[in-house]
Amino acid sequence: MSYDLVVTTARDIDPTSLAIAVDEAAGPGAGLRIGGDDGHGLVVVADAHDRPVLWVGPPRPVHDPVGAARRLGMRTTSAAETRWTEISTLTTAGLQLARLVAARVAEQAAGQVHDLGNPPDETGEGGPPPDHGLPFDAVGSEEAVLVQRRPVLWLSPWLLHAVRRIGGDQPRLVLLTPPSTRLTPVLERFVASGAVRWVVDDGAAARDAVTGQPVTWDGERFAVGAGEAVPAPDGETTQLVVDVETLHPYPSPAIGQLADRVVEILGLPPLAGAGRLEPADTPWERDLITEMGRHLSPEGVDLAISGDGCDGSLKIQPQPGGVTERVHLTATVPTELTTDAAQKGLGRRLLAAGTQLGFVVRRTGAADQLVDEAAMRTSRLGVLVARRDRFPGVPTAELDSRSGGRLVEAEQGWVLPFETVDAAGLGEQARAWGASVDLVVTHDTQVDRPEEVAR
Repeated sequence: MSYDLVVTTARDIDPTSLAIAVDEAAGPGAGLRIGGDDGHGLVVVADAHDRPVLWVGPPRPVHDPVGAARRLGMRTTSAAETRWTEISTLTTAGLQLARLVAARVAEQAAGQVHDLGNPPDETGEGGPPPDHGLPFDAVGSEEAVLVQRRPVLWLSPWLLHAVRRIGGDQPRLVLLTPPSTRLTPVLERFVASGAVRWVVDDGAAARDAVTGQPVTWDGERFAVGAGEAVPAPDGETTQLVVDVETLHPYPSPAIGQLADRVVEILGLPPLAGAGRLEPADTPWERDLITEMGRHLSPEGVDLAISGDGCDGSLKIQPQPGGVTERVHLTATVPTELTTDAAQKGLGRRLLAAGTQLGFVVRRTGAADQLVDEAAMRTSRLGVLVARRDRFPGVPTAELDSRSGGRLVEAEQGWVLPFETVDAAGLGEQARAWGASVDLVVTHDTQVDRPEEVAR
């Protein structure tokens, strides 16, 4: 099990202070050493047998520490505690050491320690660190499991480290959590893409969070077990998930413009924060984001973005003819925007705002945009939009036929609104949606467009 702490401080934690804190906490003769983690950005504290005992993330700037702590299930912080440092371990003995190190660091750097879903008074010695030396509780040939008990999981240095240790022929990362744990929309994208699997264990049985199917660990992977899928729980409210993209031409690509316009269309306050990790480390400033994209070109940039009422990601991808901006937002919006009747108008406004390709789905979930099992399993289609000048080869009549007669022509292109249906109509809707997407993307004139397409 991953035992996690966050130290929020008013000052950075320098390496010397960390080394002193580890020595003082471990005591004389402990034989601990401090090293790196193969360039993944964390400090690793290992025992005398070279087995990792603690993973310590880099001190990160946080743009809105008070709001971020409240949203992520942490105790209240002060506005001055703008540096966050994660400390994680996989053993109860490591948790004792982590708490001692965190307390000393917090004292030195004017801060406080936040226990994230850990046992309140774990005092057992526990077993030794895993011999595999990886940040996982169990490693099979197909999946590697990291047990998490945080109330909220976000794209933190610790989880990014776990994701990066998986790739190529390596096992897929599985996050095993209790039903009460929720994900940020940014981390949900890893689950939706299949890069990460989310399994929920209620103490009696485990199930796949996306499908609800019962699963059991067989030593290599979580295999689907016998029994019916568990129905999704009821959500608090209706969320809109908006996935849109456009190409900004050179020489002056207006990166961030589409994101701003989408938020305005949804009737929400302006975006507030952005960063490579969560919580956001900088305020939302389009000039700064444009400069970041220019500096890292030709590589793409993935940013977590957030505001009051929405959270998500911004992908910046340089292309031969310009820069692609792809925006993925989960938003809690006024009820009138989530109705069937509103989908046509929403699609028209997204096209008018510059969207070249866009997808909107509706689902039940939490009012704070965090993703629970309800959100993972209650999605229903909303609207699909495509701009005519990007997909000039699309035959309008065929698109209308594939969509089941749903097509509405707009000045800039096509709007395909989908209405809420009962279970019997879900198959027809999914086929119509998929067939429409297939037709549109096969006529895409944009070179090297992002591979991921919402279905």
